Amino acid sequence: MTATQEYFAAKLKLWTGMFLMIYCVTHYLNHSIGIFGLNAVD
Repeated sequence: MTATQEYFAAKLKLWTGMFLMIYCVTHYLNHSIGIFGLNAVD
């Protein structure tokens, strides 16, 4: 593996981790907001 390949592999892992983290957080917030919305309607 060349240094360039290692660099891109590290970048890919970083971006994948960030994407998954952001996805999980937004997913959780959507559920929280949805629950609060339903409570407000009741």
